[in-house]
Amino acid sequence: MQLQWNKKPCQFLQAQVQQLQFVEQTLEVRLSEELPDIGRVVSAWGQPVIRSKEWRNDGMNVSGGVNASVLYMPEDGTSPQCVEAWIPVQVKWNFPNTQHEGNIRVQCSLRGIEARTISARKMVLRVDLWVYGEALNESEVMITSPDEVPEGVELLQNIYPVVLPKEMGEKEFVLEEELRVSNAGKWISRILIPEITEKTVVGNRFVIRGNVILHYVYLDEQGALHSADHQIPFAQFADLEQEYDKEATVDVMFCFSALDAEASEEGIRVQCTLMAQYVVWNRMLLEVVEDAYSCRNHLTAIDELIQLPVELDNRTQIKDITCYVPGKRILDMVFMPDYPVAFEQNDMTYVNMSGVFQYLYVDEEENIQSGTEKWSEDMSFSVGEGAQLRVTVEPYEVRGMNVKVSINLQTRAKQNLNIISAISVGESKKHDPLVPNLILRRMGTTTLWELAKATGSTMSAIRDANHLTEDPEEGRILLIPVI
Repeated sequence: MQLQWNKKPCQFLQAQVQQLQFVEQTLEVRLSEELPDIGRVVSAWGQPVIRSKEWRNDGMNVSGGVNASVLYMPEDGTSPQCVEAWIPVQVKWNFPNTQHEGNIRVQCSLRGIEARTISARKMVLRVDLWVYGEALNESEVMITSPDEVPEGVELLQNIYPVVLPKEMGEKEFVLEEELRVSNAGKWISRILIPEITEKTVVGNRFVIRGNVILHYVYLDEQGALHSADHQIPFAQFADLEQEYDKEATVDVMFCFSALDAEASEEGIRVQCTLMAQYVVWNRMLLEVVEDAYSCRNHLTAIDELIQLPVELDNRTQIKDITCYVPGKRILDMVFMPDYPVAFEQNDMTYVNMSGVFQYLYVDEEENIQSGTEKWSEDMSFSVGEGAQLRVTVEPYEVRGMNVKVSINLQTRAKQNLNIISAISVGESKKHDPLVPNLILRRMGTTTLWELAKATGSTMSAIRDANHLTEDPEEGRILLIPVI
């Protein structure tokens, strides 16, 4: 007799690629005719921009670049000048051929930027970036359970709570702001830093609130250098494909897909396009049949292994970092966080956090100078066997010489479940007259299920015979009725 089974799909997102790449790009820049000759390069800034993401059968492509600006002192001793340039960047990830297109998430950050002179009219720009890419598509496994269980068939059923990636998407929106900056002369650089204050799933909507911190450097009408921050608030929502309960969570990667800024009569006009790329994680209870036997009949069970990409933990830590800046006074400072690197040592998981401070200052002779300082620190975490720790640096905050970095720690694992997908019940077993109806057995390290299956009994019969309200402790003598 073949048991009839119900089949229910468990749907989730399967990663095709989750990989970090480092990119270096150089560009030769020639000064326009109206700009004076280069005397000395002071510093350079950059803002990564992602313009397109493309899913292909054998991989994914991401194209964009860096909006770069260079501050230099002219050879004739006049006021500082700025050169702007666009440095194109392309990155490709390979993965096995797929029949169904999925979604792409990208996070990109500068590791370093520098400029040096080639001649009085030319300079070369070099940018160093890290780009993290994820490609996920829809997948499913079938969870089976029997319609009816015949008398004499014992099933081992367990319920597993799992947190799975269920939905991926993006919300693109435009922010525009007119900054009133008194005595503003020439625009030098701008760096945009997204900051999340709230991210949540409400029913069938993803809601996000926060600010884009605009960090900018400009020259006033007298040629003096200034830096400032300005917050541009945003509140956005996106409709989801299904409704989720209150335990659903969301993780977000930001990237900018467009950026435009220019000085106006009133100050500075800024327009940017921000892309919030999100993955919704939902908690589910999976009820599965893991084993089966019969004391009375011959039974054949077919099992299969399913694998699920689950989240085990998700938390955020705040790290305060201080940078020492030499000179008479500080003019500007930015922090370029590197991508965290996890490694294992002595049964512990360590994460190397690092980054570069880039600053402008005025020396004792009242000259504008620039400098960099590297920061690195190892943090240790206890991670379960078989689990992987994914660490991301969230938006940071710069206040003077102090930087506050948010570190997101997400522990993931591939959970393997061995489930029964089909059962056939055969002929009755012949009774062996030499087998007693009742035996004594000392409880060892095996489970009650394994003991019942090995002795030809059932868990309920053993519990009744020994008046058990919970699993017996190791070493206890048990009465086992043989069915």
